[in-house]
Amino acid sequence: HRFFIDDEKFSYGYGRGIEVIVVFLIGLSLVLVVVGLFLPILRLEFGGVVGFLISFVDSESSQTVVSSIDIMSAVSDGASTDTKTQMGILFLQLVYIIFIAITPLTLIALYVIAFFAKLTLKEQKYILVAAEIIFAWEALIILVVSYLGAVFQISQLASFIANSATGDLCSFLEEQLIGFGLDNSDAKCLDVIASIEPSGYPLILGTFVLGATSIIMFRLLHYAVEDRELLNKYKVARKAGNTDQMDQLKRRAHHPLKLKGVIAGPLLRVACVKYRRRTKGSTAKSYVPSTFVDPGVSRSAPAPQQSSRSRGIFGGNSTVVESASVVNPMGPIPVLSDDDSDIDV
Repeated sequence: HRFFIDDEKFSYGYGRGIEVIVVFLIGLSLVLVVVGLFLPILRLEFGGVVGFLISFVDSESSQTVVSSIDIMSAVSDGASTDTKTQMGILFLQLVYIIFIAITPLTLIALYVIAFFAKLTLKEQKYILVAAEIIFAWEALIILVVSYLGAVFQISQLASFIANSATGDLCSFLEEQLIGFGLDNSDAKCLDVIASIEPSGYPLILGTFVLGATSIIMFRLLHYAVEDRELLNKYKVARKAGNTDQMDQLKRRAHHPLKLKGVIAGPLLRVACVKYRRRTKGSTAKSYVPSTFVDPGVSRSAPAPQQSSRSRGIFGGNSTVVESASVVNPMGPIPVLSDDDSDIDV
């Protein structure tokens, strides 16, 4: 991606560092989410009188450990076998798996497409809109928050349900058991204690890593789309000779190192690399990193061979220069020419 800045000496673009960071975040999110969905995350221990009776019958039944995928199958436990009930359970299971598993994985897939695929501006917009919609409906963070809520609130909820169902019977029974020397937790009719398993930390971490990845990717995608739109409008105005509109578009163009904001400013200052114009007297404007000095390049040297190449938001539909006599440590050198109809500057 090249930012649309009217500067005869410099160009600004995303560097290799931000590419490595994005690939790392996407890969880490994918591994943590996929593995975390199948690992045990929540332990439920039944206490009180009901828990004592359950452990008396079967000691292993007084506690259970579930993963996020196990919850989907647990919905049907003890349900009626009639068709209407089973259809309702199937619908709940389908909704659950869509919003806690399919949508996060689809969102990660869209980030990979935006990063690696050769996209036109129109396709880039479709990817951006689709990612925003899926991100809004992705419910993995809600699942993690519900686990944390269960740890702090499920005991009170279980006591409330038991007391509402039995009336004064549970209160009377608790008073008698406390009189026999039992503590308050053992004297309850029903008590449920929830705790997060250590094996559940990957899913919690993966949820927050995916959120951070989404923030970064949306910023990069938004700026790429906006700058490509500005450039296309600028080229139309330039061909029409409309200098007023050209000046307006220049003022609207992003300067990545001058943007303010809590997220956009630091992100782009870290992500962008400043490129210095390498050649003069040519219709093409080719740039190399401003720290790169090639004393062997001569103005009278023959023009290098050009080829078309595209690399998602970090390359766009751009033209690059390849030369056997010039070694560029930052990869292919972008060329901004007047003939490009859809270019990512």
